[in-house]
Amino acid sequence: MRLMQLLALPINFEVKGGRNGSILGEYAFLITLHRLSYPSTLENMENIWGKDFTFLSKVFNTTLDWLYDIHRHRIIGNINWYSDRFDYYNQVLYSIRKRLFLHINLFYIYIQQIRWAILQSAHLPVPGEIPANLDRIFAFLDGSAKEMCKPGGHPAVQNAMWNGYYHGHYLIWQGVSFPDGMLVLEGPFPGYQTDTMVWRDCLIREHLDAIMEERLAEDPPRPRLRLYADKIYNTSNLVLAAWSLRHGPVAEWQTLENRIMSGIRIGIEWTFGTIIMLFAFCDFCKGQRLFGSPIARQYTVSAFLANCHCCMFGDEHTAHFNCRAPTLEEYLED
Repeated sequence: MRLMQLLALPINFEVKGGRNGSILGEYAFLITLHRLSYPSTLENMENIWGKDFTFLSKVFNTTLDWLYDIHRHRIIGNINWYSDRFDYYNQVLYSIRKRLFLHINLFYIYIQQIRWAILQSAHLPVPGEIPANLDRIFAFLDGSAKEMCKPGGHPAVQNAMWNGYYHGHYLIWQGVSFPDGMLVLEGPFPGYQTDTMVWRDCLIREHLDAIMEERLAEDPPRPRLRLYADKIYNTSNLVLAAWSLRHGPVAEWQTLENRIMSGIRIGIEWTFGTIIMLFAFCDFCKGQRLFGSPIARQYTVSAFLANCHCCMFGDEHTAHFNCRAPTLEEYLED
């Protein structure tokens, strides 16, 4: 009920398609959550909800469209929201013995949490001292490929969605994961694109670059922060990628950095995994039909609801990074 109130769900939903009707907003929201939580058929849902499967389908699509239209800005490209929030982490900062002033950029909070996590690594060459190259990392960057059915229609569509790495038809999503478990998402992109191609065309990159330029223009200026990513990305002024053999032999200190960060970067995999754990319908490829259902909207809404779930209950990041997520009221405030 708390989530429904903060989402501002209408009391009644006007169901679209065929013979129009109305249904209670609470009833429609529960049907949507049930549908997304497990890849069950609509026929199997009839006995639970006491409605015809065609009506259940209309209710699900109507509620999904409403959630997407009203709240997608909270999950798609919403990197700016995380840069301007005030300090909600006093207790966390106290636990790591950091004293900061009240109004503070959240990126600085995140960098303290990642520094704290790095300091727990047994692979540090000098215990208690972070390697200079790993300084000022505030979040993690990665892509996620979601499999779908082979799309019909023109062969060009099939070729665009074909992913040569996974040998299937996919949609590609780009995500930035923070130490508190929250996710910023962008996509979808056609399956033929690699993570580096997606990052090149990603609006998150442009927004993040603008944020960092603003930090440098402040008086006194604040340094640039960077995302940490795996080996497929290229190191830049916004991204620190794991070292690979693409640019020559890997030195011993570079191998050591990769080893230090291997157990920390896993956080973004947890974030994408949480979406699938909570809303398994998005991971059932036989039900993901490109021209048969709004699969991009389904995943977007699922990621948004996973963020809401993280605000209410936390996840693996809470213990791993010693960092709590914002409250639901903070996340859904206008």
